[in-house]
Amino acid sequence: MKKQLLFTILMVILLVGSFAAGSRLGRQQVSQIRPPAAWIPAANSTAESDIDNDMDMDASSLPPGTVKVTRGKQQMIGVRTGVVEKAAVEHRIRTVGWVAADEKRVYRLVAGTDGWIRETYDNDTGRLVEKDTRLASFYSPLFRTTQYNYLSVLGSSLTDRFDSGRRQALAPSQLSTLDIKTYVDALQSLGMSEQQMKELADTRKVTDEIYILAPATGFIIERNVSPGQQFEKGFEWYRLADLERVWVLADLFPMEAGHTEPGMIARVTLPDQKKEFHAMVAEVLPVFNATTRTLKVRLELDNPDYVLRPDMFVDVEFPVTLPPMLTVPADAILDSGLKKTVFVDRGKGFFEPREV
Repeated sequence: MKKQLLFTILMVILLVGSFAAGSRLGRQQVSQIRPPAAWIPAANSTAESDIDNDMDMDASSLPPGTVKVTRGKQQMIGVRTGVVEKAAVEHRIRTVGWVAADEKRVYRLVAGTDGWIRETYDNDTGRLVEKDTRLASFYSPLFRTTQYNYLSVLGSSLTDRFDSGRRQALAPSQLSTLDIKTYVDALQSLGMSEQQMKELADTRKVTDEIYILAPATGFIIERNVSPGQQFEKGFEWYRLADLERVWVLADLFPMEAGHTEPGMIARVTLPDQKKEFHAMVAEVLPVFNATTRTLKVRLELDNPDYVLRPDMFVDVEFPVTLPPMLTVPADAILDSGLKKTVFVDRGKGFFEPREV
């Protein structure tokens, strides 16, 4: 009984050892014939015969690194070959951009004289206001004299020198050298709108309350006024931005920026909202960012429903067509991180490495 048990154990050990040795030998043989690429571009794929003959080609004449893989082994490990072609390449440059207001559509409302704010209206920062909407009103003592002079010239004759009996406005010699436009420019420089000047000409009534109006439909991006606030000449009351058309600024490396040109149409997308826009390249700005090593490309696009807001991030895609060049399938390239290599089929199972 003990002899039979011992014999059985020895047989099991021999079987396990034989299986392990055979498996190890098979792995070594496969590793010796495995080629370095899954796809090998063929320079002469028809030169190989159906039967491999090691004596048909002198391997010593081939460059270093050339490998030999027989047809049977190629079929076993799934080696594929393709033909190198010369063709134009459709390429897409993808980057991230951010939205900015068009500088030509940003309006700064600045005081033309000293004064103080009388009243402000319902127009907080971020609110959309229509053109000619009243934003605030202010007073300045310089306006009264300028308005009187404007009314005295407006519609008066050379013999009519008095404004309702208050005082003489201008001497005849002075009036001959001045016209209405002089006082129109004076009122505008102080801060009176064309709308209020028209009202002044219609009513012929001097006012002490000058209105600050929105010059265009847009968003209030900065407000610096409050009732009773005193200000000096040059003080910025409001800043508005018309966002019906905006900019997108994208960073590209110099080599990529060289493929873009004014007039090119790029695709802009909001990834979180899945909305797509078409933008036109306006200019590659001559400003190099030393930190990111990039150039800035400016695109312009329409902004329906004000979907795009300043400082939003967007995805930008530039379609680029490269000139005709030799192309290989991406699967045929071995990228080690330091260099890229493809293998050329030299026939008879020989594959020559070439750096690309």
